[in-house]
Amino acid sequence: ELLPSFLSMDVDGRVIRLDSMSKVLSAGMRVGLVTAPKQLLQKIVFHQQVTSMHASSLSQILILKLMDKWDLNGFQNHIDKVRTFYANQKTAMVKAIREHLKDMVTFDEPVCGMFIWLKLNGVKDTRKLILEKAVKQEVLLLPGSSFFYDQSKSYPFVRTSYSLSNSEQMDVGMARFAKLLRTEIDEQQQLV
Repeated sequence: ELLPSFLSMDVDGRVIRLDSMSKVLSAGMRVGLVTAPKQLLQKIVFHQQVTSMHASSLSQILILKLMDKWDLNGFQNHIDKVRTFYANQKTAMVKAIREHLKDMVTFDEPVCGMFIWLKLNGVKDTRKLILEKAVKQEVLLLPGSSFFYDQSKSYPFVRTSYSLSNSEQMDVGMARFAKLLRTEIDEQQQLV
């Protein structure tokens, strides 16, 4: 279900909407759109001009040509396919997590996007587990510390992505991670 955007509810001209083509067309596009009140938009343009000048001309031309070919209906059809793809991917990843990780993690099932954040029960810091042990088992996850400002602290979180793997790979990855995590939890409990 599509929710209304904050921009559609704005009556005071205070909302800035940021959209990106990166996750819709191609990760390498790095082209975004800004919708904002005129006075704010001008300040954003000035900032853009002193930081990166402008988005890649090639990416902008590719998007323009694609939109010329697709028109708005074609673009909406593409968006619908992308939404269906990610919904199916999410379902497969949630299934693999629930099947293999069970009581070792807690998480909220996302309603959109391409990531699931896991809190590892019984593990205080996920850095070594992910960056050393999981990588050796060909399980690619990101430790939560990668997303926090204070790198001196320990975080029990892991971010997983379901954008590139198929359901079989997700299942194998979560099975491998479950084995690693069970060993890690047992080792942590022995230290206590």
